[in-house]
Amino acid sequence: MSKEHMDKVKEDIAAALPSDRDVLKTFQIYKQIVQPFWGLLIDIEDFESKLCIYLEDRSATAKHPASGGKGVSSAWLGMLFAVLAVATNYTELTYHKRVATSQAFESLQALLILGFVLANDMKAEASWALIGLTCRLAQALGLHRGPHENARVPQPTASDLPRRKLWWVV
Repeated sequence: MSKEHMDKVKEDIAAALPSDRDVLKTFQIYKQIVQPFWGLLIDIEDFESKLCIYLEDRSATAKHPASGGKGVSSAWLGMLFAVLAVATNYTELTYHKRVATSQAFESLQALLILGFVLANDMKAEASWALIGLTCRLAQALGLHRGPHENARVPQPTASDLPRRKLWWVV
C-alpha cells in the first residue's frame, strides 16, 4: 500500500477511537476488573505503555499532521479495540449504551476476513472455530432476523440491505 493510503487508514482508526481520556478511563476499567479475573493480555504493563505512546503520538499527529508518527501494528490495534469492547461492558453506562458502544468496537467483517485467511493458510480447525464464533456473534446482534419478524412476507428496506448481506456472508 502507498504511504498516503496507510496515512488515511491511520487517520480513520484514530477517528474511530474515543477521546484519549475515554480510552484511558476504559482501559483502567479493563485493567482493574477484567484482567485480574481473565488475564487476557499476557503483558498488560507493556500494552499500557504502548497505549500511552500511541495516544501521545495520535495527539501529536492531530496537532501537526506532517510530523508522521511512530505507528503500531494492526494486531496491536486489534487488541486495543478488543480491550475497549470488553471493558465497555463493565462501565457505568446504561445497558443499551454499553451494548451499542461495545458493538461499535466489534467488526464481523474483520472476523470473516480473518477466518478466510486462516482457511487459505491451511488452518482449517482455527478457521472453523472463528467462523462459528462469527456466526454466533452475528446471531447475537440479530442479523438473522428480518426487519418485520412477524410479517408473513418480509419487505426488506434499503437500510436493511447491508445487515442482510452481512448475514448471508456469515
